[in-house]
Amino acid sequence: MESVIYACPELFLHLSLFCSLCVTHGFLPNKFSEVIITPLVKNKGGDLTDANNYRAIALSNADTKILELLMLPQITTFDSISDKYQFSFTSGHSTLQCVVD
Repeated sequence: MESVIYACPELFLHLSLFCSLCVTHGFLPNKFSEVIITPLVKNKGGDLTDANNYRAIALSNADTKILELLMLPQITTFDSISDKYQFSFTSGHSTLQCVVD
C-alpha cells in the first residue's frame, strides 16, 4: 500500500484507466479474486479449541481494495433500490446478536 501512497501522479492515471477498463469490459484479473483467509477468535475467554469460536477474515491485496473503494459509491447507489429485501450488510444496521444470561 505504501507504493500507492507515495507513488507519482502517473500511477493514478494508469490505475484509473485500468479500473475503467475492468468495469467497461466486466473483467477482473485472477489475482483480484485471490484472498488469504485467516481465522479470528470471537471470544478470547472461550474454548480456543472449538471451531465455532472462530470466524474467517478474508484479506485481499491492495489493488483489489482500491478498485472496491472506487466502485463503492456506484454499488451503494444501485443497491439502495433493493433495501427492503436486504437483511444483512445494510448500512446503519448491526448484525450482532445479544446474549442474555
